[in-house]
Amino acid sequence: MTCQQKTASRRARSINKAQFSLVWTQQSQTRSNFGNLNSVSNRLKRLLEEMSPQSWFITGATRGVGLAVVKQLLTTQSDSIVFAGARNPTTATSLKDLVASYPSRLHIVKLDSTSAEDAKKAAAYVEKTTDGLDYVLANAGYVEPSQQKFLEEVSTAAIKEHFEVNTVGPIVLFQALYPLLLKRQTRKFIAVSTVLSSMAIKLPSLAVPDSPYTLSKAALNFVVVKIAAEYKQKGIIALAVHPGLIETGNYWKEFAKQTGFPTITTAQSAEGLVKLITEATAEQSGRFWNFDGKEFQY
Repeated sequence: MTCQQKTASRRARSINKAQFSLVWTQQSQTRSNFGNLNSVSNRLKRLLEEMSPQSWFITGATRGVGLAVVKQLLTTQSDSIVFAGARNPTTATSLKDLVASYPSRLHIVKLDSTSAEDAKKAAAYVEKTTDGLDYVLANAGYVEPSQQKFLEEVSTAAIKEHFEVNTVGPIVLFQALYPLLLKRQTRKFIAVSTVLSSMAIKLPSLAVPDSPYTLSKAALNFVVVKIAAEYKQKGIIALAVHPGLIETGNYWKEFAKQTGFPTITTAQSAEGLVKLITEATAEQSGRFWNFDGKEFQY
């Protein structure tokens, strides 16, 4: 290679390096711009979500604590949207009365807690109505006083019936509504349990005949622990909550008498639950809480 050829080659390499550097810089700037656009897009998305009404899905909403939570949300959160699960919407008189007062904010949804088909249809209805869910409150539960017996007497059919509603039901609900929780940033799944399911608290109630109910609720507690662990990276916050001993029905009044627990009203329970749920953080996920914010051990 002649001196002229070597000089030309060096110049070509120098030009190629300069061109490469220019192209690389331009591409880096482009990537940076796209990154900035993505960042801005994400911030705008979060801002729009914060401006959007908070959306709740509540099962067992026709009476008791479920109905009280619906009322609490409608009367204290002016922009919340509530989907109220009812086994038979046509007979849900109390919910219908509330719809008359809050037609754009309350939606009655047919939901038998043991029906996967109902849960799927409920999810489809929610998706058509709003863009996602912030909170899911698995409140629907089952307790048949006549089936609450000591272990030597209790029937396996009674145990299965309680597990189907109290343990399997919330799993079915989570499976159907999980995609809708992911569409929002709040992502809270709350299961209503009972302090009577705790193995850590030594209570006189542990020696009373309540096996079908408390066994199924103890299993529900572990469902909450599993959800919190398995979906932590997805931002899901899962809590088990005790709503308190409510002043409804002779069964719970008798229970309160036997255990020494004070009874509360559904309104008191709902007020505490809404505060606990809305303020709950990721650090609280997977744990067991009383309606007043006190932590229980499983």
